[in-house]
Amino acid sequence: MSSYYKSWLGLTTLASKSTGNEKLGVGIRPYGLHAGNLASVVAYPYLFLENFEATQQKSARFTFQVWLNDIQPKTYVGADGRPETADWANMYPGSNSFQFMPAPNGFNGNLTDYWQPAIEGIVRGTIGERFPNVRLEFRRSSELISTPEFKKVVIGCIKNSEDVEGIIDKWNFNVAIVQGAASFVWPLHPETHAPLINPRLERTGSENLISVHDQKTGESIISRKPVTDLFWSVQFRMLQVARLAAIKPDIWFMGMDHVPTSMGNNNGILGSLAHRFRVVAFYGNFLHAPLLFAGKNKKLSKTLGDSIYMPIEELINALRGNVNAGLNVRFAPMSSDILSIGANFLPNHIIGDNQAARMASLDMEMEDYRRSNRFMAFQNNNAEGKVTVEKVAKMLGVPHL
Repeated sequence: MSSYYKSWLGLTTLASKSTGNEKLGVGIRPYGLHAGNLASVVAYPYLFLENFEATQQKSARFTFQVWLNDIQPKTYVGADGRPETADWANMYPGSNSFQFMPAPNGFNGNLTDYWQPAIEGIVRGTIGERFPNVRLEFRRSSELISTPEFKKVVIGCIKNSEDVEGIIDKWNFNVAIVQGAASFVWPLHPETHAPLINPRLERTGSENLISVHDQKTGESIISRKPVTDLFWSVQFRMLQVARLAAIKPDIWFMGMDHVPTSMGNNNGILGSLAHRFRVVAFYGNFLHAPLLFAGKNKKLSKTLGDSIYMPIEELINALRGNVNAGLNVRFAPMSSDILSIGANFLPNHIIGDNQAARMASLDMEMEDYRRSNRFMAFQNNNAEGKVTVEKVAKMLGVPHL
């Protein structure tokens, strides 16, 4: 059965139990870099490795896998096609997956190709530089389509939708009512790569094959294809069940906003889904990085569009000195440029031709910030422990840990 660790106590406890050779993992949507992403993808893994070496007096030789969730939809909508009606139990793809979304600015490749160098750069520039014996691997979730675990999840969602709905309803803490478990896995159109929301299973011998027909014309779009022959877009929970079962990490880093998804294991949503899909349940450990909060209690986790200018060194230092479940970044300097996070690690094709000017502007902004009362307000706010476990839980609408 999995164990769940959170914040500083969880980090130090888990570090003390580790051998230094385990497989670590974390997932990230390949779109943007902000303080919330970096808390779970870079800062908390860094602090975990630092604490391991300090307490055990030996070099960290972990394998750290950073998974780019390229087969998640870029945006979600509700059943009526509107973004505002989407909730965590009723999600339909509002746009294509990151795997097939074009990159901006004429970049030759998709959105994942565009963002991977930035994500990889800041991980290598921070964790790789400080812990050279840690093996860094950058993998894409689209690799999982070829695994038997992914196939079982897809077929389980489509074939046993009522059972899957019941599991999610049981563990969603009355947040929402599931509107159809098959809507959590979408085959993509073979040519346009548009998500198709009405897949159907056909059994031929011992093989389950996927078929999709146009709902208006009845024309065949996909005719009896194996799961592994198709491109897919998959909602986070189903992707996570398949991934954990397939790669079997020892420690998985997550943001605190995913507590409802991962609560329990054998008797929780992930464990129950794993049992229903007939895949191996995750028996490793979860380590939850703290939530970050900005003005008006807006959480900074994986949310798109949030922009806090905080160099990774400062984020690590702030988290290192904070023993609570969350970190208030309300008084951290704001920036209109989401790329400013860890800008010194960004490749030229992302930061643009004005890299020197942009860096000079950020340096000036940071210096002004350090001289202002906002810097002390930021330090004092967190030192006083104003962001607590109970506050995090209340905002998320879940029982506190």
